[in-house]
Amino acid sequence: MQSTLPTKGMRSIISMVSISLEGFLPSILLLVVTVVIVVVILVVVVVVIVRVVVIVGVSAIIKLLFVIIGFLRRIMVYYLLHQPLGYGNGFL
Repeated sequence: MQSTLPTKGMRSIISMVSISLEGFLPSILLLVVTVVIVVVILVVVVVVIVRVVVIVGVSAIIKLLFVIIGFLRRIMVYYLLHQPLGYGNGFL
């Protein structure tokens, strides 16, 4: 039984489309370096968070969160009270 695929033509197409590893090596290396940097940053952040929890304690972190939330609330209220409503010169 004979193959119906033109093997000679397929070989020439495959040789034209052949992909070398040398062309992708810089991209692969950049991807690996990026992944390693992200992993290192995540590990450092987790270690810092764990140390803060151990050293400072949970109650101090909760107090800090309340301070941050209060500060953000003040900014939001100030923004809402002082933003122009779209009337002429921006005056209420």
